[in-house]
Amino acid sequence: MLVTMDPVNVYKQFFEAECEANGVARHAVQGLLVAESQGGHIRYYVSLSFFPHVDPEDFGVTYDACWEETLYEAPGRRSKKREEALLSSFREKADGMAAEHGARVFWDRPLGGPGRARGDSSRNTSLFYQAPSSMSKTTWMLRPVQPLMMFV
Repeated sequence: MLVTMDPVNVYKQFFEAECEANGVARHAVQGLLVAESQGGHIRYYVSLSFFPHVDPEDFGVTYDACWEETLYEAPGRRSKKREEALLSSFREKADGMAAEHGARVFWDRPLGGPGRARGDSSRNTSLFYQAPSSMSKTTWMLRPVQPLMMFV
């Protein structure tokens, strides 16, 4: 049986950027460090997705100006130690990728805080979903959803 893991965004953050792709000016980038595992083989890669960002609320990431490059690939599984080492070279690798496409990332102008994957990689972890500190994870995950109320 082949065991696979959904891709996990180890790191995710938006930054101001400059890029022109397919005749469209791009003013922001989504930078990702992604871990992907299949059959006892792990792969980490950097992904950059440049998008227009025409106003402060516009985070509509387009995928026609998206590039990725593998940082590490070998037999094994996720490792926090390896992820920290790869994160230390993330910006350097991303700068090289951006330069290849005539783009630039402004690391000193983030468009929000960084997101980091948490928890056990064997579960479907997400960057932005975590239990409030006052609840156990089990309680939080089983909590019922409030129904939507409609006013006529």
